Amino acid sequence: MEQNNDHIFFDLDGVLVSNKFFTTYYLDKVDEKLQQNNIKINRSDLLRRIFNLFNKMLISDKKEERVRAFDWDELIRIIFKKYDLQWENTIEKFYESSKLKNYVRLYADVKKNLDWLKDKYKMALISNGLSKYQYQVLKILKIEKYFSSIILPDHINEIKPHVEIFDHAISLCKLENKDNYEKHPYIGDSIYFDIFGANIGGFYSILISRKLSRKMKKLSIEERTKEFNKEENLKKYIRKDVLTSRFDLSNQDLNMLKPKKVICSLDELKLLF
Repeated sequence: MEQNNDHIFFDLDGVLVSNKFFTTYYLDKVDEKLQQNNIKINRSDLLRRIFNLFNKMLISDKKEERVRAFDWDELIRIIFKKYDLQWENTIEKFYESSKLKNYVRLYADVKKNLDWLKDKYKMALISNGLSKYQYQVLKILKIEKYFSSIILPDHINEIKPHVEIFDHAISLCKLENKDNYEKHPYIGDSIYFDIFGANIGGFYSILISRKLSRKMKKLSIEERTKEFNKEENLKKYIRKDVLTSRFDLSNQDLNMLKPKKVICSLDELKLLF
């Protein structure tokens, strides 16, 4: 792509950071609370309840409700109302503790590529994680210094893929009109939140998919992107996307779900920029 802009935008979780807290610490603490109160819910049922509530809040007509979907303490408080149980800010406190470093890590290709990019471009984050969580992750992994701007849902009362969060990024970073989308590369790992959001927001969408098949990884970026975006393949990848698959996208223009480029490692950014 032709790169005339001095900004590159990233998502955080799944792109720069591997975060295992949800499937380990989070569910363990909820289980512990339930057991203390002699309430039996198996792990798969608990996970289903959390995801159902999460997705219900995501499609709410109210912005505040959509943002609250990413408050991990709030989700459990809502679920626990049925059992008349109290839930304190357990997850917020966990993120503020030194325990966090045992659950989050940078992908191996992150540090060297951020170091390479920082001398050439300004970098910014657009994440759906709330500030009380994401700033702690950035701090403990020592990467906050790389980003000139950090755009989070509770800053503007909206989440990806809604266009407002991308408009805010353009305004905050003092960029040119969003119609010049090729000047605003955005790298994310979710077809729905990141690619769909970046496309409707006027950004140049780059999907990073670290778990592509060996065959797909061997292809050039151009060949891989073309193969990924074939209708039958795109629909397959959408179904595999845990979050995207829960939304009714049947009436959606598939072109808006197509990434402009598909990479399997941040190392491939050097081939684009």
